[in-house]
Formats: sequence, C-alpha cells, structure tokens
Amino acid sequence: MVPDERIKAPENFEQAADMIIKEGDDLMAANHGSEGLDPKTYHTPENHIKRLQERAKEIADVFNLTTEQRKLAAIAISFHDTIINYDAPDLESIVGMIMRHRGAREGDKPMGEQGNEALSAKAMLEAMEHMNRTAGKTIFTQRQMQIADQAVEVTYPDVDFGP
Repeated sequence: MVPDERIKAPENFEQAADMIIKEGDDLMAANHGSEGLDPKTYHTPENHIKRLQERAKEIADVFNLTTEQRKLAAIAISFHDTIINYDAPDLESIVGMIMRHRGAREGDKPMGEQGNEALSAKAMLEAMEHMNRTAGKTIFTQRQMQIADQAVEVTYPDVDFGP
C-alpha cells in the first residue's frame, strides 16, 4: 500500500500559518542553506531566520501581540530572504562587491518590483493563496496577506510607504 502523500488541508489559521512558515523555512534552506542551490554565510536558516524568529517572539511578548499577529510576523520572517539574487563581484578587483538585486516596489533601486524583497514577498503570497485553495476556503484574508506583504517589503533598506 502506498502512503497517502496528499497535503492535508489545514483546519484553521494557526495550522495553515505553521504550514506556511515551514514552507518558507524549507525554501530558505533549499536556496541558501549549507546544502542549498546557492549557500550563504549569513543568510542561512540557522544563522538568520531562527535568530529573527526568536527575537520576534520576545518583541511580541513586550507588545502583547495576538496569535494572528505573531503568526503573520513569523510567516514574513520565514519568507523575507528566500530570494537573494545578486551580481557576483569582479574577482580581478580588490574592491569588488556583491551587488544584491534589492527592491520591493516600483522605483526602488536597483531592481524595483523585480528586486529580492518583491520576489520573496511574491513567493510568500503565492504560498498563502495556494493554502487557501488547498483548504477550499479563506484561511488567509486579503488584509492578512497585505500585512505580511508589507512586512517583507519593509526589509528593503530604503522603504518608503509615503505619507
């Protein structure tokens, strides 16, 4: 008998959020972990995401955040650096630097809506929308997805939400 490999639909927001967090963590590890496609020194699940999650729990306690707010923050943390595209430094230059493809919104330098922050947020939103489809109901509302999206966008160094 073949084990059932179908994804079990979540029964509630908390279950769905935990599944999305794991998906972000897995994508981060696959892209940047020690065995990933493009291993990173500082952007690993262990050295970056885990530490941010721990710090976020402490801050959430101070601000007495709700379970929903905590889960949305954890989702954004999990996904915020899943995409890190960059141009490698000129190996012939002693001052060569990696140039990350930064950007969350139109006008952000250098990549705008095709920047790492925008692409990481897009992957997160696609996972949340897929979870809604898998559940056959709205688990993540448009407002919750907007909050998570903005949480990823603010990781762009020069974020500007306007007035």
